[in-house]
Amino acid sequence: MRNEFFISLGGHIAVFLLIAAISGLTARRAKPPEKVYRVKILPEFAEEEKTDIAAKEKPKPLEKTLPIHTTRKVKPKAKPKKKQEKVKKEGKRGEKSKIRLDDENFSDFFYINLLVNKVSSNWKNPARGGITLRTTIYFIILRDGRIKGLKVEKSSGSSIFDESAKEAIRCSVPFPELPEDYTGDHLGVHFEFEHIP
Repeated sequence: MRNEFFISLGGHIAVFLLIAAISGLTARRAKPPEKVYRVKILPEFAEEEKTDIAAKEKPKPLEKTLPIHTTRKVKPKAKPKKKQEKVKKEGKRGEKSKIRLDDENFSDFFYINLLVNKVSSNWKNPARGGITLRTTIYFIILRDGRIKGLKVEKSSGSSIFDESAKEAIRCSVPFPELPEDYTGDHLGVHFEFEHIP
């Protein structure tokens, strides 16, 4: 029985040493914390002290008043009475488009941009290099978006250039209907096409 005791004791010691060796190896691999924070624990206030502090701390009224920002009134600029150039659009290869309207009170710029974009996208500029060419095409947009009276108002001197501008207008028809808030039954448009070398 004594032998069995020593065998058991030896086995337990061997297992204990093995566990200690394994835990020692893993402890060396673990990194120590990089930052250590110190915390100071304060004693809790007694109930009497809490109520005294709350009674003493009342919000103070503001002594300073914040400045009030005012804006000055700006007088609106008077609208010129002559026909106004509404939109300019530059395209590729030195192409430009400008638009003027017969009705100076027409102010729907969204509609004007639709016109300019639609016509400009349909224009196939035949001019290449050379000289500056400019033509103005006049037409009338009816309430439903159809046009009438398409003509060259001011020629560029090149019939091919003038016809390409007229074709851009024809390919863009029908235009969107005139806006509901516009009271006129038609809108006269002077559309200028320009080629700059």
